Amino acid sequence: MFSLSQECKDTLGFNLAAMDHLKQLMAAKSDALFQDAKAKVLEIRSKYSKRTEARMEPKEERRKKKKQKKIDNGHVWS
Repeated sequence: MFSLSQECKDTLGFNLAAMDHLKQLMAAKSDALFQDAKAKVLEIRSKYSKRTEARMEPKEERRKKKKQKKIDNGHVWS
């Protein structure tokens, strides 16, 4: 009876260790996918921020030109 219970405990311990190992492998693989996605998201965000910066500069220049135009057209004698 003791040897049978010991054999079952050994089998269960082996199976638990194998399942834990598989769990770690799956977690490592899934992390790799998300790491690639994270890098891609960061790349897209950096491109987007560069685009918005490029668009913001002309707006500021337009505002400056508009202010200058208002100042120049304010009075005929100025």
